[in-house]
Amino acid sequence: MASFTLIVVLYIILVSNVNSTRVITVFSDFSNEDDLKFFRTIFPWLVGNIGSDIRVDYQFIDTGMSSGPRKCILQMMDGNTFLQASYLKHEAEGKPKENFLYNFPIDSRKFSNCLFRNVNYYLKEAQRKFNRLRSSDTPVILVSRDNEISGMDPDLLLDGVCQQFGRREPQGCVNPTPFNDRLLYKDDIGSNGYQNNPIHLFSAPTTIIPRRLPKKTKEPNLNVRDKYFYSS
Repeated sequence: MASFTLIVVLYIILVSNVNSTRVITVFSDFSNEDDLKFFRTIFPWLVGNIGSDIRVDYQFIDTGMSSGPRKCILQMMDGNTFLQASYLKHEAEGKPKENFLYNFPIDSRKFSNCLFRNVNYYLKEAQRKFNRLRSSDTPVILVSRDNEISGMDPDLLLDGVCQQFGRREPQGCVNPTPFNDRLLYKDDIGSNGYQNNPIHLFSAPTTIIPRRLPKKTKEPNLNVRDKYFYSS
């Protein structure tokens, strides 16, 4: 009887965790500066706050020689959004893959099979899903009910994703780690310590289609883990 009760409790916990996880789709061509900056700074911050509460479907539309292998690598880390965000951060920084791939659980045999069997499917799937987007610029985050979120404002992007949780928002939505705005300027700071190409912090307006609900007031939470993603 005791063992049966334990099984029931574990089942309830498992079902509860599955039901509380939300799926989002990230669209990117992984080539323009906004996309690369998004994966270097904003996406790791989003995952640092709510990575345990979301699963991410990635759709890329850059060259097949890049997007196909990237999708295969991310599939091998499916279910671990933190590892996926870390990998994408390294790639967006332009680091040679041989310098960081050993840090990730990449099975060479599975990777080769994925390249042979799945890349064409991934490319066709990405093209099909991109054709359905209403937003013209990337990156774009697609959440429930086909709501599209685009732009480079970290707080608005997080708010848009968090709205799909309804009243059961995770801690990273209610009390998120504050975003370090200097990360978005990092690439424009010269050796003299001055910004070489002054630009507005958010180079493109953040939009949510359809219109989003009023933004909630949030207090910063310094306990959410983000040190790994922000390390140089």
